[in-house]
Amino acid sequence: MDENNIERYCSVEKSIEESLKQIKEYKQGKRKLKTWREYRQEWQKLIDEIAEEE
Repeated sequence: MDENNIERYCSVEKSIEESLKQIKEYKQGKRKLKTWREYRQEWQKLIDEIAEEE
């Protein structure tokens, strides 16, 4: 795989469908919005995992 190209885990259509499903769940109260701290922690974990793979 070319290091400038990243493969998607799913199609664009599937990604949009999942996003719309999540928005609906937020509006129905079935899903809680995350805080910025939670997002930063998730991103840091992902960055750490990628660094370990290299």
